[in-house]
Amino acid sequence: ELTQHSAGLPAGKQVRAIYSVGEAVFCGVENSGCFRWNALDAKWEPVNNGLSNLEVNTFSHDERFLYAATLNGGVFVTADEGQSWNPLPELHLYLIGNLA
Repeated sequence: ELTQHSAGLPAGKQVRAIYSVGEAVFCGVENSGCFRWNALDAKWEPVNNGLSNLEVNTFSHDERFLYAATLNGGVFVTADEGQSWNPLPELHLYLIGNLA
């Protein structure tokens, strides 16, 4: 059974991406950045420290890092579940729709 969980998300904004890594769940929200699900408090919490572009469209990950691609703003990387993000200048592309 699916249950809607929107507590903590900005009203009237579109969710652009949802991504899970292990137990962590992230979503990218229109003009609002990245949010991480807090199961203990049953709400979404913003995790945007270091994101200079809040238009997160997609996520990907490898063994060590989570990546967030933004519209016209490049790719950002975190090693601490979104607590801090750093840009990847070599991947600063005009438009990124998907990361593989």
